[in-house]
Amino acid sequence: MSSVAQVLAAEIAANFRRLVQPSTIAIYASHGSRPDTPVQVGTGFLMRHQSRPVLITARHVLRGHKFNEDPAEKAVHINGSWVYVGDGSRTLVEPTGRDLSVMFMDEFALCRCLDTPSSLPLASTIITMGGYLSRDFKRSGNTLRPAPRVYTNVAVSAAPGMIGLRHPWRRNVNTSTGASAVSPTPRGLSGGPMVDSLALLKGAVVLLGVLTEMNNGSARGEDVGIITQAIAAL
Repeated sequence: MSSVAQVLAAEIAANFRRLVQPSTIAIYASHGSRPDTPVQVGTGFLMRHQSRPVLITARHVLRGHKFNEDPAEKAVHINGSWVYVGDGSRTLVEPTGRDLSVMFMDEFALCRCLDTPSSLPLASTIITMGGYLSRDFKRSGNTLRPAPRVYTNVAVSAAPGMIGLRHPWRRNVNTSTGASAVSPTPRGLSGGPMVDSLALLKGAVVLLGVLTEMNNGSARGEDVGIITQAIAAL
């Protein structure tokens, strides 16, 4: 990566942390052998709809990769308290055949929410995604310390209704240090937002999708059109 590209990538990452990361939410479940110990299993993010906060995440974050887990066992941590996502107090909209779940969550502050897109964006050439990496999650007593991660790369083709970006295991660069980096196992990042990198450079947030899967050198997610249709169904 050239020095100019490194500077631009670092600025994109900084703007993501400033403009997008406040909307991101770590999602937890109980440790299998220690029920009182939370483990971070995924990411979600907040959008504003009808003057209410909406939580968006990947369906498999709440239901497991085999879709055989109970969303009532998945929780978010708000002001020192656990709020269980599938506790029966809210409706989860999950479009058929899509790895997506959206729901109103009035427990969150509206000031943390991204604006719902008024129109679908044009195709992007560079995409930035972010979320929380389970590998680096820390817990100090009652204080939870999810570990944010931001990643940018060029867009790649994906199936209809999805977007994608390159995500090789090797040949990545840490924009803080300039050193070569190996991508970690991406557990925990699913459900995070995917946004237009060039818009971030200009200080704007253009949502492109929600991350749902990573393999074979790319990361993919449900696109913003699928997300807005699901939110409209709430």
